[in-house]
Amino acid sequence: MKGECGCAVDHDVFVFHTANPQGPDLCPNSFNIATSVQVATDTYGKVAISVINNGVTPMKFNYDLWDDDGILDDIEYFELIKHRNSTNQLIGDNQEVYLVNELSLSPTGSVRTGMAIIGSNLVAINTKTAVSTTMTHEIGHAKWGFLHPIDPPLNVYDTKNFMYEKAAGRTMNIRRYHFTKMH
Repeated sequence: MKGECGCAVDHDVFVFHTANPQGPDLCPNSFNIATSVQVATDTYGKVAISVINNGVTPMKFNYDLWDDDGILDDIEYFELIKHRNSTNQLIGDNQEVYLVNELSLSPTGSVRTGMAIIGSNLVAINTKTAVSTTMTHEIGHAKWGFLHPIDPPLNVYDTKNFMYEKAAGRTMNIRRYHFTKMH
């Protein structure tokens, strides 16, 4: 599939079903990764980016380094990124998605559905609170550095933007400025 720019881009997504090595499996079976991958495929397909799901792989990684509470917090998330970078496995267009049982609260105190750091190629999804659009939204942060439209420099209330900050009511439209950065 080719877009307006005449180019097609494949984007590999590797999903890891994480579990704490010292404890039980932490990801509830109620989270449907196939639906999330379909939303990503449909959304990114609008701009000729195909999403290839390479399956769900169990991964034992003790991310409870800071506080043994079964919650992935900011410091532990940075440690996970450092670990993946040190093994040279987090490379190129690959996007790693970690399904975790719970994420720490945001700086504003709200419950997070996902977590991403710009340029990290690694996102974490809270399987208790995430919705089908969360993965696509978080990949937008991690892969391309997109911010929420309400944040500077845009400062607009745009619920029809796939980077809209609230999962409820989010419409998965890609704006022209997204397209330019993606290609």
